[in-house]
Amino acid sequence: MPQPIRAFDGRVIFDHLPKTAGQAVNRWFSDTLGSGCVSTNLVGDHHALIRTYGGMYSVISAHIEFNDTPLDPRYRYITCLREPVDRAVSWLYYVFENKDTVNPRLWQSVSRFLESDGADYDLYMNPIIRDTYVCHFTGIYNPQLTGEQDRIDYALQALDAYDVVGFYEDLDGFLGDISAAFRIGDGRPLAVVNKTGHRPGAQDISPALRARIEALNALDLDFYRRARERHLGHRPALAPQPPPWARYETPPAKQIRSVADLSLLAFTTDAEAAMARGEAIQFELEFSLARPCGELIVGFTLTDPDGRAAFGTDTRLLKRPLLELEAGCFHVGFTCVLDLPDGAYALNIAVDECRDGVDFAMARCEGLCTFDVARLARTPQWIGTSFLPTDFTFSFLRPSVISPIADAAGGIEIGPMPGAVLVGETIEVPFRLVNRSAQIWAGTLLNPVLICGRWLDQPDGGEGGGPVLWQSPLVGEVRPGERLDLHMALPAPATPGRHALMLTLVQKDGPAFEHRGFVPGVADIEVHSADHWAYAGSDARRAYSLVGARHGPALASTGIEGVLMYGPYLPLPAGRYRLRLEGSGPRARGHATLDIVHRAGAAGLATADFSDTVPGETGALAEIVLGLDEDVEDLEIRVLVSAEAEVAIHRVTLAPEPADAAAPGEVPAAPWRSAAGGG
Repeated sequence: MPQPIRAFDGRVIFDHLPKTAGQAVNRWFSDTLGSGCVSTNLVGDHHALIRTYGGMYSVISAHIEFNDTPLDPRYRYITCLREPVDRAVSWLYYVFENKDTVNPRLWQSVSRFLESDGADYDLYMNPIIRDTYVCHFTGIYNPQLTGEQDRIDYALQALDAYDVVGFYEDLDGFLGDISAAFRIGDGRPLAVVNKTGHRPGAQDISPALRARIEALNALDLDFYRRARERHLGHRPALAPQPPPWARYETPPAKQIRSVADLSLLAFTTDAEAAMARGEAIQFELEFSLARPCGELIVGFTLTDPDGRAAFGTDTRLLKRPLLELEAGCFHVGFTCVLDLPDGAYALNIAVDECRDGVDFAMARCEGLCTFDVARLARTPQWIGTSFLPTDFTFSFLRPSVISPIADAAGGIEIGPMPGAVLVGETIEVPFRLVNRSAQIWAGTLLNPVLICGRWLDQPDGGEGGGPVLWQSPLVGEVRPGERLDLHMALPAPATPGRHALMLTLVQKDGPAFEHRGFVPGVADIEVHSADHWAYAGSDARRAYSLVGARHGPALASTGIEGVLMYGPYLPLPAGRYRLRLEGSGPRARGHATLDIVHRAGAAGLATADFSDTVPGETGALAEIVLGLDEDVEDLEIRVLVSAEAEVAIHRVTLAPEPADAAAPGEVPAAPWRSAAGGG
């Protein structure tokens, strides 16, 4: 049988820091030891990487997040450092040149940073460009140090625990140190991988940009200088045979630690050893803060037996930030519905402090309680036939005090309205509500404030005009000095004539607003009978157009030949009618024609040419008396214009003509001729 291959059986973790030739070092490991011994470049939590990949590979290569965990004594650690400013410049231009493959928000942040010479700085870049080394190495069993020098000293102590520390400027020496420490390597060269295409050197960037990067990496620059003094040129000794080792005990599942400024006082939960799927659990934590805190983030995770997070959240993700806390004792509680697969779970709580956009660990409580989730039949802790996950919220909304309105100084201003409408037609009324009082106007559930409209000239036997024909609750608050633009739709009166519309406010069970300083809005409108039509050129429901544009009340030509207006397809009984077209006429060389047709344009009734109208003068463009010998189902009024015409149609009226009415200046109906367009 073939002899088994003796592969590299060491345990090595390559702590790959960004833009320090980590991809090339990973390739070198893989080429030297074989792809079965070396992981690809990974990203993840320190312990999670060991749990997931430790049994598969001898060498784990990864961007590591230590998350306050210590180095694992079963592994040997190596890393490589690069001059901080040079590393930052390389990373910035790598992101900038790879717009299509990097996170869009990250690319935008880097682009603004470079274009502004560092003035436009986004905290989103913090983990990669701001004191990356010190933040990274103090994350190894984070002691929560606040002094800058203390943090640098601790980071250097953590780095001293690494078996091999290399430097980007001496990669050959770094590979030689690795070969000596682990007795591997055959002189293979280091391949160039993931190199930034075109970028200036750290010495070539603008003075302003360099100063900004140096300011962001002040701690790293000191750390790097001292790290070089400690490690550059110090070759590790060959590992003895057999290597020394010591007993390694599995750490306890329940671990609680916190910084000196935070004391954990108590933890309670209603979770039991066995929980039903879909059941809610509650847990509460009490702690004491020894000093003020700008922002505290409290969160929890539920992890499975392998330590993988099944669910987690915190006060920041829930958009319930804990801001500007004074020294003292605090309580925080969470409620969670266990909509989880069957299995065992552990509860972990974390408390962080955010300072200058950077999160610092203050407390870690791991394995506070454990429970199994299963589909169990349990005694309901609620009433009724069904269980519904329930929670409630309570919060301070605003300092406004809402009370019955005593000061109603202000009023309603009605905006532009159509000059004439038909009986029963729906009218769109724009208006502005103005609060000139010193009181907030708002309704309550018991006493809502209503916007009401009524016709003044329709008797109802009471004060204030006719009956209320429209009302709507006033939504929200109208603060003193505020102007609110609103609109409403209401039906026109059922009788023809001149009518006056009044809009006002009322509060249920309260005195009239008019008695407290309120000025209602009033507007007149002409209402015509069903056989009397009048509409503006801007009325898109009746005056359709193929080549026109609406400006104010008019439908105007646009320099394009064609149908300026057509419609409105009226049903009319036999009789005599007077049609009047008002507006301004074309220029001398322009051409404009009025055509009256029906039967979808197949039958003509009259034609009038008004090309000789005085240019720019507003008045009657054409006036025709139509004699209908039979009922018409779809009367269509067309206006056709040439490209040179400048026509603006302001108003169209059509009304029954008395049989004995005189018609001086009447335009006789011309023989009908075909015209394109229209319906």
